[in-house]
Amino acid sequence: MADHLGVILSVALLWATLILRAPFVWRDRFARILWIALASVAFATTLYLPWVIHALAPLLSSERAVDLTRHASQMATYVTIAVLFSFAARFGRIHLIYLTFTAATVCAMAAILSTGPPHDRVVSTAPGVPIEYWIALFGHHIVSDIGIIAVTIILASRVKRTETRWTLILFATARIVAVVLWSILLAGNITHQRSILEWVPPVLGLKEVLLAASVALPGITAITRWVVDQRRLHRISGLWSELTTQFPNVVLHVPAAVEPRLLPRHREELDWITYRKVIEINDAITELAPYTREHTLEDADRFLIARRVPARRRQPAAAACWLAAAAHAHRHNHPPDANIRVPPMPFDDNAFLAQTAAWYHTPMVADFVDTSLEQRENRRNQIQPHASETGPDRRGILERWTRKEGFDRRADRI
Repeated sequence: MADHLGVILSVALLWATLILRAPFVWRDRFARILWIALASVAFATTLYLPWVIHALAPLLSSERAVDLTRHASQMATYVTIAVLFSFAARFGRIHLIYLTFTAATVCAMAAILSTGPPHDRVVSTAPGVPIEYWIALFGHHIVSDIGIIAVTIILASRVKRTETRWTLILFATARIVAVVLWSILLAGNITHQRSILEWVPPVLGLKEVLLAASVALPGITAITRWVVDQRRLHRISGLWSELTTQFPNVVLHVPAAVEPRLLPRHREELDWITYRKVIEINDAITELAPYTREHTLEDADRFLIARRVPARRRQPAAAACWLAAAAHAHRHNHPPDANIRVPPMPFDDNAFLAQTAAWYHTPMVADFVDTSLEQRENRRNQIQPHASETGPDRRGILERWTRKEGFDRRADRI
């Protein structure tokens, strides 16, 4: 009973995964092919559940007819997978060879049953079923799965998307387990040893779980990506709100009819909101740049080194310090300097901007703003007559900063 329960749960998991993924598979060719293939596998496996057999027996006149229907459904499943995968791999008419092989196997199985002794069931425990029948049936399944594994590996080597590649790898792994399953059934039917057939339920359950994982992987990846993107959007939203409050003219006014929801459902919607906020933040940064001073970036670097901020985190932290100092100067109506430009930092990179936004509201950045105000007052009282000779060279500062930190504009996405 426990074995049957495990099989039922694994089949139910496969069906649930297929149903949940159904609305999202039609945009991708490989996803469609895999979904149809797995749906046929789920249907064929469902026919082997005990309660399904009892329900179909009155409809098909006998349990023997149910057994033959199950075997035919398995053959049809392999035909479906072979045809779909051969078209996906662009193997020409190789599927015609497989169809011929399957048709010959079906004819051989029918001839074996018709010439063999009478029997009421076509199962391993029923007497009278010729061994040749099981050799033909499970031999066909083993040969078919070996071919499907080879084609799946070829497809996995061709696709560019990582999630599709891993989906195909999981599917190939499930077919390897299926080869083990058919080998167990073949050995059990030839030797008539019940101890061998006791391995069928756990192996069958493992196969169904792997198939469910293969179809669920793209969905899990999409959900994970959506959560990461939502987290990034949440991070930059605080910075966006503060900067656009100071510079409301940078906000794009979108008609209510096309304004996305507060919590986007689809990634396209989420990407649109993120892109819009990144652009508006960059416009606000351009407006803020004249309110900084030549020494702000260098002061931020020294300040962060003194606070023992790790080098890999220092660039977005310095950018946050630079932004906070500029925003404070703008709020307090400090005179702008038209010669100051935005430093060469990737504020248009979502990952870098999210890290900068995370630093922006930290107490450390607030301490830097207070410190920079004191330093500004001290410098104002100590103006030298030849500032060009004694003051810091902005170009040298930025070049040293970029060289020292090893800045990479292709920062990994968070």
